[in-house]
Amino acid sequence: FSIKWLGKRKCIVSLMSNLVMAIGLASFISFLPLYGPEIKINVARVGLIITTIYIGSVLPRFLAGRLSDRLGRIPVILAGLSLCACGVFPFFFLSKAIPMHLAAFIFGVGMGSAYPACLALIADEAPLTMRGFAMGINSGTFNTGMALGTTGLGILADSVGFPRMYLVASILVGFLIPVMSIIARKSKRSTGE
Repeated sequence: FSIKWLGKRKCIVSLMSNLVMAIGLASFISFLPLYGPEIKINVARVGLIITTIYIGSVLPRFLAGRLSDRLGRIPVILAGLSLCACGVFPFFFLSKAIPMHLAAFIFGVGMGSAYPACLALIADEAPLTMRGFAMGINSGTFNTGMALGTTGLGILADSVGFPRMYLVASILVGFLIPVMSIIARKSKRSTGE
């Protein structure tokens, strides 16, 4: 039983991508029910906006999985994370329900695109006898991101308010895209892919 393979650059990209996606998702499901009434959006509509995220997330999964088989895991993950950052950012300034639905849908499409590629990437790197363990680590990282997002963003929202909290969440997701791109590029060089 060895987990040295988890230190591979591609595994780090997969796990970090899951972590930041979950932080972005936490900003919606944990705080939009509190923020909505503050900007005159009732709780029922907030529930629909969150549902829009999940609808957006389901639709691209099959295509994104197939694209990751053809184009490679990393490009699909980075494209998905870019959409996630673009979906969170507008909540910094939006106050109307319809535009929020659109931004939430964009976030959902990004998450639904990146997530299957993240799963495939870590499965590619895991030894055959540890694929189930790899899936467990991957989903555990996602739940850790949810916990960190709910806690950290909650502290932040308490001090700077919800709009700025959404700005910081989008910056966090966006900042990690070039970092993970660099890690992936170094991984390509070291393996000769």
